[in-house]
Amino acid sequence: MKTPTLVVSSPPHDEVDLEAAAGLLGLDVFTMRLKARFHAPEILGASGSDPAVALAVALRKTGLKVTILPGAALGTLPWPEPVTYMAFDESSLRVTVGGRTLEIGYAGEAVGVVCEPPAGFSVPHPIDLGQAIVSGHGPTIAEAMQERGFIDLYAMADGSLRRVSIVPQMFGSGCEDVAAELGRRFRSLRLDRRLAGVRPRARAIHREKGAPVAEAGRRRGYSFGTQMLSELLGTISPELRDAPQFEIGSRIAYALQPVGREDAV
Repeated sequence: MKTPTLVVSSPPHDEVDLEAAAGLLGLDVFTMRLKARFHAPEILGASGSDPAVALAVALRKTGLKVTILPGAALGTLPWPEPVTYMAFDESSLRVTVGGRTLEIGYAGEAVGVVCEPPAGFSVPHPIDLGQAIVSGHGPTIAEAMQERGFIDLYAMADGSLRRVSIVPQMFGSGCEDVAAELGRRFRSLRLDRRLAGVRPRARAIHREKGAPVAEAGRRRGYSFGTQMLSELLGTISPELRDAPQFEIGSRIAYALQPVGREDAV
């Protein structure tokens, strides 16, 4: 299947014509109101390139701030590499990931995405982060990090784009403290805090292939935890089908403002 073109929100929005926006997205007005207030980027539509552009143009007229992204922009990004050692040196951030030392200079361009659940958030059966790191399995690491909160730092290092994931809890610190230090040190850092305070939702419960999507599910569109979103992500990359919410959110946030693009949203 051809990789779809995505229509993605980029809040905060202007005053939204909820009825018009709901009609374009096939949602009820109540759901549309929630989406208009949601402060993190999310997927609103997916189709071929021309229909996606047309939908984006129409949604902008309703007051929503949206952009289009090729689906591959999410699928080609690396899985998280949690930092096991971190030091703010005079001219660079020095970290250890996967047993290797990386130096990320403060003078270079970087994008940071803060992913932090609300205080008191927990999951019934948490995954041990240390064991997940040892496994080296990206989806498992992403699942283990979500409960704890983390900051993804996307930057060039050793000639390629790296995604360095800092879990402040591992260093006895908090997301906001680390984010503030990154902002103080890096000269060209775009820091996206829109996933801070978001309560991660559970994944979709998969139905049998070919079974129709329930009408209640359709009314939620591509919200996280819906079958529609899960199936869409599966067309981009099979591993993304079951990725946790912060994993998808971080990829979207970066794709909206990638390193090397001056007109980043």
